[in-house]
Formats: sequence, C-alpha cells, structure tokens
Amino acid sequence: MKSTSAVEKGNKPHQQAPKQTAHSSNLSAEALYKKLKESLDRTGNINHPETKKIEKSYMMTLSIDQLHLYNDMKLKALLPDGSPKKRTCGTCGRKESSDQKAYRLKYQEIAETVNAASGGGLSREKSDKEVDPYSLFYQWVFGTGKAVRNFDENSKMGNQFLNIEEIYYGIEKLVDSYIDKGTRTRDVSRNNPEKFNTGNQWLDDKTYMADALSNIITNPTSTFHGSFNATARIIKVDHGNLVDTYTVRVTCTDHMGATSGTRNPPVKGKYSGKATIPNNYYGPNGYMRTIQVNYNLTTKIHKAAISRQVSNLFK
Repeated sequence: MKSTSAVEKGNKPHQQAPKQTAHSSNLSAEALYKKLKESLDRTGNINHPETKKIEKSYMMTLSIDQLHLYNDMKLKALLPDGSPKKRTCGTCGRKESSDQKAYRLKYQEIAETVNAASGGGLSREKSDKEVDPYSLFYQWVFGTGKAVRNFDENSKMGNQFLNIEEIYYGIEKLVDSYIDKGTRTRDVSRNNPEKFNTGNQWLDDKTYMADALSNIITNPTSTFHGSFNATARIIKVDHGNLVDTYTVRVTCTDHMGATSGTRNPPVKGKYSGKATIPNNYYGPNGYMRTIQVNYNLTTKIHKAAISRQVSNLFK
C-alpha cells in the first residue's frame, strides 16, 4: 500500500493557493478610473487616442453589470462627439425681478409640457444633423446641450432654413439678377421690424403673433429664428444646352439669446425695445444661455437655358 507523503497530506487546494491581497482588482480599477478622469480633463474628449486607450484598460477591469452602469453614466455625461456635457447652473445665484422670474417660469412650463408630450424627446441630446427647433428651444430654456451648433443642407435645421420664404425667394431673385446683371451676392436677411415677414406692418401685437406663429408646424425653424442676417452667393454656374444649374451657398450666424426672446414684439418695442432678460443673464451655463447657430448651406437652382440666351440678346 502506497503511503501518502507529508506534502501530499497537506496538499489541499484552498490552502495551497496563494493568498490574494484584499480587492486587488478593485484597487486596479480605482487607479485606472483616476487616470481616465485625469486624461479626460486634459484632452476634453473620450475619443482622444490617449483617453480612449486608458478607457479600454479601465473597462477590462469591470464586470458585465459594471460595464452597463459605466456606459449608462457615459451617455448621460458626454455629448455624441465624446466631449463632456456642460452642467447647467440654473439661475446661478442671480437675483430676479418679478418680470424676469415670470418670463423664465413661463418658458420653462412651455418647454416641459412639450417635452412631456414628446416622451422626453426634447431633453435628449441630438447631433447637429438631427436636432430640431423644438429641442433647441428646450436647450435654450434650461441651458443644456451645446452652446454652438453648425448646420449644413443635410441637417433638419439647414433643410428648413433653405425653405424660409426670405431665403427661398431671395435665392430665386439672386439667380435672376445674375442672368440679367451678373450679380453673384444678395442679402437674404429678415430683420426689418416694419416688414418683418409678410411685407406689411403689423397693426397690433395680436396680428404680429398670429403671423410669427403661422408656420410653426410647416417650418418651425422660421418661427424659432424670427429675424436673422443671411447672405446668398453663387459659387458655381454650369451652362447646358437646355438647363443651366446655379450652385448657391447660403451663410448665416444667428445668436439665440434671451434679449430677443424677452423683448417686446416689433409693434411695441421695435428693435430698440428693452428686453426683460439680457443675454446670458444667468451665466453661460445657466437658464436661457445664448446658443450660436451657424449655417453653411449649399443648394442648386435650375433654370431653362433659354432665359440666359434671351437675356444675352439685349446686353
């Protein structure tokens, strides 16, 4: 009968395994999390190569449940481009007059009501391509989202902007003027307080509001902006035997601020009217902080070549 050696007698797996230091994996995760936070603060974007590398190492230390929790937190804390969201500071400690508070609460009530009706869709962060005027209104009211938005012709805002009456007909007139006179640039702004939208001066506030809100369903971007300064420029002309194609670029920078949103309508206040709340009154991260909206849009206009040919006969 084979005897059992002393070593074999003491060979119990739970005794022979090396004793681990307490929570070594957790300590590693904590150290990596600290490095990840420091890197994100330094680079300003989770997609930066340095930060992404540290994040990958950190995520390898997490369990499945911890990964789900981490990804949920990341969605809430970061914008779609990977940069951190700026936290709103509400009123940021500013004192309000009774009129200022009334304006703020009125806008917040509207924004919250529409957000609830949309199933919370307005409060979710959206890319420049997908964001719409309703979401931007919500973000303006509560000081959330990005402070600068850039739109091209393929974005929702850009597509609607090109269909604003002043833009659409302004481009048509520019092309006609180019055919007749060689004009390449035209002001397509909407900023005359007496001929703001319809070409007629409003008689009272009720008429003004009715006109301003008339296209809130068909083109909410038009209502959202109110006035704006924009320029259309012909950047390319392709002559054909039957059809000429004119490529036009429309540019506009507009600042969506509290001054515009809380000033008396043109009938009473004109553009020199006093605003109830100045721009960024609650700070750049507070309620009603200004959103800069930039448009760089390209569109094509097609005209029968006969228009150009007839025009050339009289030059």
